[in-house]
Amino acid sequence: MTLELRDVSVDLGPRRILSDVSLTVRDRAFVGLLGPNGSGKTTLLKSVTRVNRPAAGSVLLDGRTVHELRAREVARRIAFVGQETVVEFDITVRDMVMLGRLPHQRAYAADNETDRSVVASALATVDCSHLATRTFHTLSGGEKQRVLVARALTQQADHLVLDEPTAHLDIRYQTEILELVAGLGLTVLVALHDLGLAAMYCDEVHLLSSGRLCASGPPGQVITVERVQQVYGADVIVIAHPETGTPQLLPRRAVSNLRAAR
Repeated sequence: MTLELRDVSVDLGPRRILSDVSLTVRDRAFVGLLGPNGSGKTTLLKSVTRVNRPAAGSVLLDGRTVHELRAREVARRIAFVGQETVVEFDITVRDMVMLGRLPHQRAYAADNETDRSVVASALATVDCSHLATRTFHTLSGGEKQRVLVARALTQQADHLVLDEPTAHLDIRYQTEILELVAGLGLTVLVALHDLGLAAMYCDEVHLLSSGRLCASGPPGQVITVERVQQVYGADVIVIAHPETGTPQLLPRRAVSNLRAAR
């Protein structure tokens, strides 16, 4: 178990955002981080990637605290794909993906043949080779997400951390992105809003509520009617997916609305 959080608490200004969170991410597991808006998912992921320093507790990589490691060393082990990437200038897809090679390059060094080969391979992996000369800001949402995954792959890290990679995407791109990530063979920690997709793709999920970890385990044990009501305040029906058997959620309509509809 190379990635572990031990009793992690994080403060942003005067507010405590995470409190005493402990979890482990097994090697090569696809692990989901769930919870409503404001529950602390992004804060936790930023703690894993050294952006947020815990007020208490530790984030460990191979038993060593990530904040004691050099940023370059962590970047060679953990690649991050954020919710949104805003680019204020024209940059080609190839150059955007090449940015992932920075942890492996000397300062101010030019791209070498190895860098170019790694970038070409990453673009091919995400099926974006044909986009290499396009400017990043002209891409669709799904294309951008695949390119950002390619950039992460060029870091050649064995851990991939993603924050809401399916946000704002239609159902085709949501499943394409998760299928892509699931097939990489990496250790994956991903924050997701869609509980049905999380249940389909994740080996294990961790559920946050108000900055605290309230449940961990296989999706079928964590995603229940009672927990969704308690944590999300949503009235749902949970059914088994007809092909995978994983839990899928159906929202309930209010009784008054059902009568009005008739």
